[in-house]
Amino acid sequence: MKVATITSLQYDDPMMRMLVDNLPACAVALFDSNLRIVRAGGELLERWGFHHDEVEGRLLREMFPPSKAAWLSGLVSKVMAGETIRAEYPQEQMHLHVVAKPTNDGGVILMRDIRDVADAHAQRFTQELRSTEARKDGEINLLKNQMAERILHEFRNPLASVASSAELLHLYFETMPEDRRREHIDRIAHEVHRLSSVLDDILAIMK
Repeated sequence: MKVATITSLQYDDPMMRMLVDNLPACAVALFDSNLRIVRAGGELLERWGFHHDEVEGRLLREMFPPSKAAWLSGLVSKVMAGETIRAEYPQEQMHLHVVAKPTNDGGVILMRDIRDVADAHAQRFTQELRSTEARKDGEINLLKNQMAERILHEFRNPLASVASSAELLHLYFETMPEDRRREHIDRIAHEVHRLSSVLDDILAIMK
């Protein structure tokens, strides 16, 4: 729906002032069917180094570098076809949010720098990502601790058995009956084999 004529908006100072005053960090421009700016204002315009007297009477495409002018031309062509457009143009210095609406003989375009909003979203996303990573790190550390406890449990008893048999063999090898010596040697071999299997399982999990 077209809001009014450029002629009526051009000389409606209260309306223009309301747009400029209530949209911080914005630029407001009224343009005719030839895409020539007939009225302009706003803090963002001043930040770009322009006074409204310098831009009024100029074509929209003259206000921007070629790449941005091409993007804006595509947007304005849709506005001239009767569409109300909302678009964003991110760049290094600012993040433009653009709203354009057709009138009976041109259009109104509002450009606002929402860099602070975009930065806040990026910061919140980064914080959430770090929280997720910290939570995952915590879960991984918990699993590592649980694994370490299980490994200690799995190793403690076999090692104690090996140590006991080895000590008995060391102290009483000459006097110990042959069958008892064989029993302790078999026990050591069995526990060593068991520990090797546990180590193989751990290495397989860690791959």
